Amino acid sequence: MQITITNEDIEYAEKILLPANKHFDEERRNFITNLDTIDLQAVPGSGKTTALLAKLIILEKKMPFPDGSGVLILSHTNTAVEEIQSKLQTIAPKLFNFPNFVGTIQSFTDTFLALPYYAHVHKTHPYRIDDDIYFRRCELALKYKYSSLTWFSYRPHKVQMTTLLTAKIDQNGCAKCINGLKNLKCSTAIKIAQFKYDNVKKGFLTYNDAFEFANFYINDNPRIVSIFQKRFKYVFVDEMQDMHSHQIKLLDALFYTSGHTDEQQTITVFQRIGDVNQSIFGENDSDNSDGSTEKADNSGKADWKPREHLTLLGSHRLSPCTAAIVSSFAVEPNAIQGLRKNADGTAIDIKPYLFVYKKENIKTVIKKFAHLIYKLQNEGKLPMTGSYAAVGWRKSILDDAADNKLGISDYYDSLCAAAASTKINYSSLTDHLLAVDPHKKHLETMRKSILNALLHILYMQKIQDKHGRYYTIRTLFKYLKEETDIYELFKRNLFRWCKQRINSEPVEQTIHNIQAFLPDFLQAVSLDNNLININNDTYLFITNPTTIIQNNKPTGQEQINTYSISGIDISIKTVHAIKGQTVTGLLYMETYNSSMHESNRLVDCFIHKKFRKTAKTKKSGMMYKAAKTVYVGFSRPTHLLCFAVQKERFDKYLSNIDRAVWDIIDI
Repeated sequence: MQITITNEDIEYAEKILLPANKHFDEERRNFITNLDTIDLQAVPGSGKTTALLAKLIILEKKMPFPDGSGVLILSHTNTAVEEIQSKLQTIAPKLFNFPNFVGTIQSFTDTFLALPYYAHVHKTHPYRIDDDIYFRRCELALKYKYSSLTWFSYRPHKVQMTTLLTAKIDQNGCAKCINGLKNLKCSTAIKIAQFKYDNVKKGFLTYNDAFEFANFYINDNPRIVSIFQKRFKYVFVDEMQDMHSHQIKLLDALFYTSGHTDEQQTITVFQRIGDVNQSIFGENDSDNSDGSTEKADNSGKADWKPREHLTLLGSHRLSPCTAAIVSSFAVEPNAIQGLRKNADGTAIDIKPYLFVYKKENIKTVIKKFAHLIYKLQNEGKLPMTGSYAAVGWRKSILDDAADNKLGISDYYDSLCAAAASTKINYSSLTDHLLAVDPHKKHLETMRKSILNALLHILYMQKIQDKHGRYYTIRTLFKYLKEETDIYELFKRNLFRWCKQRINSEPVEQTIHNIQAFLPDFLQAVSLDNNLININNDTYLFITNPTTIIQNNKPTGQEQINTYSISGIDISIKTVHAIKGQTVTGLLYMETYNSSMHESNRLVDCFIHKKFRKTAKTKKSGMMYKAAKTVYVGFSRPTHLLCFAVQKERFDKYLSNIDRAVWDIIDI
C-alpha cells in the first residue's frame, strides 16, 4: 500500500505545531508531502525540524502500516533527539514504540549492529562503548607499556595518543590501519594491534569501534540489509552535515543500497536533512584551546554531499539584512531569503554593526554591545525581552607568543571552561551526582549516572565478574540478584539516592549515604565475599569535591559565563556551543585560529560578499572551516548582528567594507 500525504493531513499537523491561522508555505509543503528517497538542504531558521515533525505526526496517524514496518528517526546529537521526543512523545506516542526507533546514529549502531555482533563473536556484552574510558587505558599503556618503544619515544604525546586511539584491526586482530605507520607488519604495528585486540576482548570499545563491528556484521551477514529495510519503511536523518564519513557510509549501506544486489530496488524511503554550510562538527573541528596548529585533517569540507534534493531557502529567523550577510559566507552558494519581521508585522530595521576596537579597549567590547542593546530597545527597534550572546571560535590561546592571538578570554577575563556535560565517567562521585542537567533530572537519567559511578569504583578496585570481565549495569544487576542477599536493599538505596538528587536535597547527604553503603556493596560484589580495602584512587574519587561548574544558581546570584548590566544578560560561549540556538542579538568576537583571525582570512566574504574557492582555499582548508563557523555564528540572531574586529586588522583588511550594509562603531 502506497502512503500519500493529503492537504487534510497537513492541516491536521498545522493545528498541532503552528500558531492559530498560520500555515506551511509551498516550500515546506513540498517536503512534507514528499515520500521519495531524497535529501533536504535547509538554511538556518528555515523550520526544517518543524517540517520534519509535521511529516512524522502525519505518518504516526497512519500507523500501524499494513506491512508491519516502522519509521527510523536519527540525529547526530542527544539534544536533537530530546527535542523530537519532547515535542512528539505525547502527541505521536506510537513513534516511540516497536517497530519504530528514535535515537542518535551512535545509539542506533550500538543497539542494532555493534552490540549484537560483539555478543555473537565474544559470547558476552562489551564492558563499555566510551571514548573517555578507552582514552585512560591508552594513557596507562603509554606510561607503563610503550614508553620504551623507539617509535613512540620520538613522537609527541598527542601523536602517541592518536595512534593508540584510532588504531584499527581486522576480525583476526591483525593491524588494518594505524596512524603514522605504513608497514603494518613491523613490530610496533603488531604491538599496537595486540593492545587494541586485548582491549576489544576485555570489552573496552571506542565509539568508532562500534561502527567497525557494524560493518563486520553487514559484511558477514549481507542479508540483514533487506531485514533492516523491511523493518524500517521510512528513514529520516536530521543534522546530516554533522555526520562523519563512516556514519554516512553505514547508513548508505543499509538504506541507500539494495541489499547488495543490482536487481532488487531499495524498499526504504531514505531522507537526509541538513545544511552543508553548517558542518562545523567534523572529526577535527573541535575547539583546541591550546592554540595548536597541528593539522590532522583540515579539509574543512562536509562529509555529507547532498544528492538529489529539495531546498528550504526561506529563513523565519533571519531578517533580510542579516540573511544577505550570512549568504556571503556560504561555502556552497544559497540565496537565503530573510523572512523575519517584528512581532507587529513591521520590517526589522537594524543593519549589522562592526565594532572596530583599539587593542587596549578589547575588554570594553562586550559592554559596548550591551549599551547598543539598551539603546535599540529604547528606540523600539529591539524587543524589551530577549536573549543575547557574545561568541567566538576559540576560547583561549595558551601560547607564550600569543600577545596578538585572540581568544574569547581576551574579551572576557572571567570565562570559565568547566561546565556540566553528558560524559559517562567523571573525576569524582560528586561530579556524577551534579552532572545531570538540572532541567532534565529524570529518575532514569539520575539512576544511570549513579550506576556509572559505582561501575567506575569497581573498575578502580579491579573487581571483575567470574568471567574475568569488568561489570556492566546488566551484569551487575544479574549478579546481585542471583548471587547476593543485598539485591533488594541495593535497589531501595539506589531509588532513595535518585530521589534525593531529583528533589535537590544537599548533595553531601547523598554522598554520605553512598559512602556508608560502599563497604557492603564491594564485599557483596567481590567473588570471594571478603571485606575490600578501598584503594587510594577510589578514596580520592569518593571524597574529592566537584570540578563541574553548575550554571543553575538561584536568581540574584552571578551566573557563570554571563555578562550582566542594566538588566541585560549576555551569554558568553563558543560558536560550537550556540549552534542550533536562536537569540535576539549576537556579538561575534574575532579570534585566532591557525595563523589568522576571521577578518583577514575571510576578506572576500566581508568585502566582496561571496566565498571564493581558490587553489589556496583547497590547499589549506581553514577557509572552509572559518567560513562555516562564521556562517553558523552570524545565523543565530533574529534582530541584531555585530562583529568585533581589532582596528589594525580593520584598517588593513576591511576598510573598504560596504558602509551602506554595515554600521561602524569605533571603540
